[in-house]
Amino acid sequence: MRQPAGSMVIEILLSLSIVAVIAVVIGNTLLAVHRLEGNSQMRVKALAYARQGMEMMEQLQNNVSIFRCSSATAGAVCNASDGQQCTPPSSAYNSCWTPRPRDLTSYTFGEPLHLDNGSGSWKLVANSESYAASGVTYNRSLSFVNGSDSNQKTVTVTVSWVERGAAKNITLSTVLTAWKNIP
Repeated sequence: MRQPAGSMVIEILLSLSIVAVIAVVIGNTLLAVHRLEGNSQMRVKALAYARQGMEMMEQLQNNVSIFRCSSATAGAVCNASDGQQCTPPSSAYNSCWTPRPRDLTSYTFGEPLHLDNGSGSWKLVANSESYAASGVTYNRSLSFVNGSDSNQKTVTVTVSWVERGAAKNITLSTVLTAWKNIP
């Protein structure tokens, strides 16, 4: 039996249409995977940058140029070089944390800060810091809130960037606590 004239042309057009639809679906899937991979890389870099800031604060939490004020006598009032005072919470401590970051006595809690080592020792300075990688600029800021007593400070590290025109950010937060003197 013979096929009617033109049916082969219709079958070829139908086959080409199916192949074209499949090609478009595969192309869109590959494009979406590529986009997700790029977004994931940006997020991983931002998270690493945030973790680095948190780790630096954890290492420097008792550094005298950040918050700490040392007293020669346990339990005695400590006068920091910037005029702030603090009192160790008990005789188990010979140091305490100043209410505000050192040399930032007008600091309003929650304002962005960053760590700077330009003078040879670590200090907290105003504003966020920027880091560029693979054409993306990441902004990292630290902020602090005093805890329920003078032995606690909540530190928050926020990293923000722009991804495909949309603002994105990652925030890490922890509570730092003062350590008692080790005998």
